[in-house]
Amino acid sequence: MSDHAHKSHKLWGGRFAAPTAAEISAFNDSNNDDDNDSGRSTRSDGDHDATRLPHWLQSLFWEYDAEDLTWEDDRDLIIGRVLTSGTWDAVTWLRSQVGDASLREWIERHDGRGLSPRQLRFWELLLGLSHEQVCAWIAAGQRAVWDRRTTPWDSINEQMGERDNTMTVSDHAHKLWGGRFAAPTAAEMSAFNDSFRFDCRLADADITGSIAWAGALARANLITEAEHTHLVQGLEQVRSEFAEHRFEPQPGDEDIHTAVERRLGELVGPVAQKLHTGRSRNDQVATDLRLFCIEAVQSLDVRLSHLQGALLSQASQHAHTLMPGYTHLQRAQPVTFGHWCLAYVEMLERDRARLCDAAGRIRTLPLGAGALAGNSLGIDREALRASLPGFEALAGNSLDAVSDRDFVAEVLFGCSLIGVHLSRLAEDIILFSSSEFGFVELSDAYSTGSSLMPQKKNPDSMELLRGKSGRLMGNLVTLLVALKGLPLAYNKDMQEDKEPLFDSVDTLDLGLRVAAAAVATMQVNPERMAAALDDAMLATDLADELVRRGVPFREAHGMVGRLVRRSLERRVGLHALPLEEYQAAHPDLDESLRAVFDVARSAAQKNSYGGTAPQRVTEQIARWRQRLGPADAADAADETRETECQER
Repeated sequence: MSDHAHKSHKLWGGRFAAPTAAEISAFNDSNNDDDNDSGRSTRSDGDHDATRLPHWLQSLFWEYDAEDLTWEDDRDLIIGRVLTSGTWDAVTWLRSQVGDASLREWIERHDGRGLSPRQLRFWELLLGLSHEQVCAWIAAGQRAVWDRRTTPWDSINEQMGERDNTMTVSDHAHKLWGGRFAAPTAAEMSAFNDSFRFDCRLADADITGSIAWAGALARANLITEAEHTHLVQGLEQVRSEFAEHRFEPQPGDEDIHTAVERRLGELVGPVAQKLHTGRSRNDQVATDLRLFCIEAVQSLDVRLSHLQGALLSQASQHAHTLMPGYTHLQRAQPVTFGHWCLAYVEMLERDRARLCDAAGRIRTLPLGAGALAGNSLGIDREALRASLPGFEALAGNSLDAVSDRDFVAEVLFGCSLIGVHLSRLAEDIILFSSSEFGFVELSDAYSTGSSLMPQKKNPDSMELLRGKSGRLMGNLVTLLVALKGLPLAYNKDMQEDKEPLFDSVDTLDLGLRVAAAAVATMQVNPERMAAALDDAMLATDLADELVRRGVPFREAHGMVGRLVRRSLERRVGLHALPLEEYQAAHPDLDESLRAVFDVARSAAQKNSYGGTAPQRVTEQIARWRQRLGPADAADAADETRETECQER
């Protein structure tokens, strides 16, 4: 067994000469079917590998691949994250794993790293309590560390010496809206409401928007230049913490906006409380999403160009390679394989144009619209727009600005239609790679095998592309249904815009990478394509020849149809029918008619613009090389390059 086969422990690897590509492993390994046995285990937590995190705990490690975290390699990280999680279930599990002594040792060894001063004192006190006492709290129904209702916080606060106006343990949730409320948010409501676990990926966009807003506040003389400088420096530090995976979320981080502002306050002090002046999370998140979509559209545009480049490379090699063209999945007329490739290049170009068209509407800035009614503090929105790269216009109505998610729907529609086109491409390749066709063969790196049948080579990369198109459509429907009955302006239903958007962008990003690499490495079999051509596919050429000889097309069509029927009755090819059969159809026909039965001639005659004639295909290849550029055409696996849709 090869080293690769041993390490990857595939149930089907023996038949394959090359390892599975990393992209197809990422695309495929969550799949579960009887033939491949590639799905993940659905064991209960009780059966879970003791060296790894329980499934229910993995959400705490949002910026890591939690499946890969183990006690052996990540003990310090796991302990630190659970200590700051504020979840009794997690703490109880941790104590059962390592014991209180180990937790106290960790806190001492790390000087409480990641813990606020109050958290540090709290855990030092808590870990000094008996295990029975903590269990009693859990049995009483306690679920969140910061929930006052069932925990003797007054006693703990008293022991901690809290008798001033500083934040108490129960207030640690640092809500941006908590002043009006007398009771804390219920644990289950927080779990249902909080979005940090997925909107944390908006961190960079949120910080970019906040830096621009700080500038707008300074221009309006709502903060001093010194305060502006402190805010920008603090925000850039928070940005670096996210970029370097050093950001430590806290239990009260309801969403990305709360998390950033909370951390900013820890870094720069009370001036952080001025940042939200005149701004609502409504216009803030709308701005974040637009920034995200601008970048996503640019990235998807590059991925699409790479797939076009892979198809163009195949077309260049096979501008003269003849194959059957199909309608109704029945053999129709000869075409070149290059012509088939260019059909998908055209489809993908429309996808790129569609995304770029949507980008024009994405670049409308909602920031400054407030919660719904606008801003009354003298914010110069035009100067604000100019300070944010990528925005070309201002939202003209504050109600619409905060409630508009048309741009998300447009991106999701664009993703859905890309998925449809990828599915059609995949279906063709699935058929063409079957033994019955044998026109192409996918690389081992983009195929998988069977756990039972050693001879199998399955086109799973293409099947997954075909299958995930339904997921992309579903994400679009999810958003449209969420939006369809909403009154103006913002409603919390609109929180459901992010997960479908993120999922579609991520699914397509990986899917397009897989598609481009699979097409680029695909082997074409011209001999099998040629063997699939037959005389019947030239019936239209025969009718065209009759038209050239003065026969009306409808009459010629009927004549040729009768000749086809006679060839079937006599079980011979159309070209092999005796001359008398042809003359029975039309007395002026002679042996010169047999020159029609040449598939290369047939293809060459389809020389109208956009036709399959090799001359036209070659011209189209040159046109596409000029449009896509040499980097896209030469290498479909290039790294993502920053592009602007307007440049295309």
